[in-house]
Amino acid sequence: MQNLIVLSDVQKYKTIYRAFEAELDIEAYIEEAQLLDLKQWLGDAFLMQLIEQRRTNSLMPANKLILYGGAYTYDGQTRHVEGICAVLAYYTYARFVIRSSATATQ
Repeated sequence: MQNLIVLSDVQKYKTIYRAFEAELDIEAYIEEAQLLDLKQWLGDAFLMQLIEQRRTNSLMPANKLILYGGAYTYDGQTRHVEGICAVLAYYTYARFVIRSSATATQ
């Protein structure tokens, strides 16, 4: 299964220093977070739809908003959603922190 995000996506939200990148198997952490954390909320069909649409650069507008976040209007009010990529980045970072021998600081 292709991952929805890569290391640079995680680094948009959380700092992972270059010194730790060598020990970091980011693809494995992303895959685990995607399959074990995210899939239960999205369901297999919707997750696969997002992966395929992103892979082929054919994201529907609603899926683009859900994936990357942004503003939308509901009931006459403008609201904001962070997006699934942000959620997946945090799930991935949590898995890294739990398993890493390094101390994560902000």
